[in-house]
Amino acid sequence: MVREILESASEAERQRRAVAERMESRRAMLDLHSGGGTTISKGTILDPMRRVDELIDSNAADSMLLEQLEAELDEAWQMVGGMSVLGADDGAQVCCRHYLWLEGWGEIARGMGHTVDECRSLMEMTMAWADEIGPARLRQASLGKWSAVAPSRNRVWKSR
Repeated sequence: MVREILESASEAERQRRAVAERMESRRAMLDLHSGGGTTISKGTILDPMRRVDELIDSNAADSMLLEQLEAELDEAWQMVGGMSVLGADDGAQVCCRHYLWLEGWGEIARGMGHTVDECRSLMEMTMAWADEIGPARLRQASLGKWSAVAPSRNRVWKSR
């Protein structure tokens, strides 16, 4: 069950990054085209505000999606925090880097000072252990481990 939560969170983090990038792109587009007035193109008067309204509506929908994705990520952070608190700090860090930071195995291994195989093995052992413990116990153990400030955007590993 814990593995499924983290795998789902991994996909949520990919989506969160894509949505955030899309929203930033829209903001940049609005900054570029914020001259106002009407444009005449091939005899047609275009309404620039219609495009702005569409962008605002799209951003509102994406903001709601971001909230949903971040709630899913918060649950994953609780799982990782619980792993760390209950004594599997290195395994929790590998899980964090793999599932939440979306780092590749080479990057994880370099950052942890281990080989790729050691990191994969550590993650597998940690996941088996975490699945035995269960999400409820990990959630309970994680209370106070992570700050309430959107940890999914915080790349600092907080060890005990």
